[in-house]
Amino acid sequence: MKSLHLWGILLCALCLTHHSYAKKPSLTLELTCEQKTAIVLPYVDDFKDYPKPVVNEMIAYLAPCVAAEDITAIYITGVLTLYRDNSPFSDQREREAIALLTKATDANYKPAILKLAVLYLTGEFRKLGNEADSKAPPFLEKC
Repeated sequence: MKSLHLWGILLCALCLTHHSYAKKPSLTLELTCEQKTAIVLPYVDDFKDYPKPVVNEMIAYLAPCVAAEDITAIYITGVLTLYRDNSPFSDQREREAIALLTKATDANYKPAILKLAVLYLTGEFRKLGNEADSKAPPFLEKC
C-alpha cells in the first residue's frame, strides 16, 4: 500500500512538473544579420522562380540588416528587388536594384560586382541611355 501511494504522489509530481515546465516563457533568440544572410545566400540564383509574396517577405526579413549596412544583405536585397513584383522590370524597381547592387560593389563585394556586370552585359536590365554600357567594363575589371 505504501508503494502505491508513493507511485501516485510521484505521478502527480511528474505531471505537474512537466505541465509547469511547458508553460514557462520560451526564450526566442533573434538571428544576427550574418546568420540571416547565411540562410538566404545559397538560394540567390533561384530568386526569379520564387513566388512574389515570398520575395517580398524575404526583403522585409533582411530590411533590418540592410539598415545596419550589412553588405551581404544589401546584395541579396538588390537581387530580390529585381523580382519583387509581378510586372516586368519597371524604372523604379530597376533603379532601386542598381542602387543596392552598386552600394555592394562600392564595398568591393565580389558577388555583387559579378552580378551587376552580368546584368548589364546580358541586357537583362533595360538600358538607361549609355550609362549601362559605360558601367559594365569597370565592374568586369574588378572581378
